[in-house]
Parts: sequence; structure tokens; C-alpha cells
Amino acid sequence: MSLFEDLKEFITAKAYTLTEAEEMLDDYRARKRLTGEEYDKLMELAKDLEVNNDDDKLKNRFVALEKSFDALLARVTEIERVVSECGGEIKPPVEPDGSVDNPITAYKGLVYEHGKHYLDPEDNKIYICTRDSVQALHYLPHELIGHYFDFVKNKEA
Repeated sequence: MSLFEDLKEFITAKAYTLTEAEEMLDDYRARKRLTGEEYDKLMELAKDLEVNNDDDKLKNRFVALEKSFDALLARVTEIERVVSECGGEIKPPVEPDGSVDNPITAYKGLVYEHGKHYLDPEDNKIYICTRDSVQALHYLPHELIGHYFDFVKNKEA
């Protein structure tokens, strides 16, 4: 049996934890004992293995997100290439500047800045920040009315 087949059998039998399998597969890949295709197939099988702890679970979510992001980035790059070849142009998105017409979308864990406008995604309203938060706040603007925010207007559809 080949190394690939042996590893596939052990991973399928759940003989390793996810961390053990990842470390081992990374090592075999680095030493060129597995091809890229074999490595990808084994890593896909390994994702169903049990994790050792919550940190491993979090790490695996980040790895999955990173792979999804890389796939989306490749897709966007290809779309941009095709549009460009056809003579079109893709304009970059307008970054929110905190003005009332271009508010920053708020989220829990954001550091808010005095004088900037924020769109609260839960109630679809725009608020102005009345003082710097200095540290990340785990609340949305509608939860901090009178403390950090004043209502400005409803977001137009």
C-alpha cells in the first residue's frame, strides 16, 4: 500500500485527532511525500476528525474561512480579467467615510469615533457618535442612545 492509501485508511478510521492529522499531513507535504492533490484529498477527509480543544475548533473555522476567501478572490480576479478584456471597467467600491450619506456599518466589537455616522444593521437607522469609545464596544448604536449615539435618520431603501 502507498503512504496516501495508508493515511486515507487511518483518517477514515478516525485514528487521529484533527490536530494530529493536520500536523502529520503538513509534514509529509513539506517533505514531498504527498502530492498537492493527495494532500488536499486527505485534508478534506481530516476535517471530520474530532478536535482536541476549542482553540483547534476556532483554528479550523479560520482555515475554512481562509479557503473560502481564497476561492472567492480567485473568482473575482477572473471576473475582473474577463470584464477588462471585453473593454469594461469595474469601479472599486466606495469606502464608508462616516458621513451621513456614507455611514460606517456598525458591528459589535467596533471602536466608535466622535462625529462619524454609523448604520445600525439591526434597525437600519443612521446614528451619529457623540463621543469616542476609545475601546471596542460590544453594542450597536441603538443600544447606546444617550451614551454614545444620537439618532439621525432612517436609512433610505
